[in-house]
Amino acid sequence: LTDDQLVSQYLEGQIGAFEELYERYARRLLAFLHGEVGSVWAEDLLQETFSRLLTSLDRYSPSGKFSAYVYEIARNLARDRQRRLY
Repeated sequence: LTDDQLVSQYLEGQIGAFEELYERYARRLLAFLHGEVGSVWAEDLLQETFSRLLTSLDRYSPSGKFSAYVYEIARNLARDRQRRLY
C-alpha cells in the first residue's frame, strides 16, 4: 500500500495503518533527527513527530508527498528545540 492509502485507512479507523507508517519512517526520521539535534533529543522528537502527525492527519493533503509532510513536522520540531536550547 502507498503512504496515502495507509493515511486513508487510518482515518477510516484502521489503527494498524498508522503502525505501518511508523514502521516505514521511524528509523529514517530518527537518523535525520540525530543529525539535527543529536542523540540526546532525537528519541523525544521522534515520538513528538508521530504525536503531531496523529493530530494533523485529517489536514494532510494527498496532493503532496507524505514523506515531505512527516519530515517537515520533524524539521520544525528540531528547529523549535534548537531555539529553546540556544
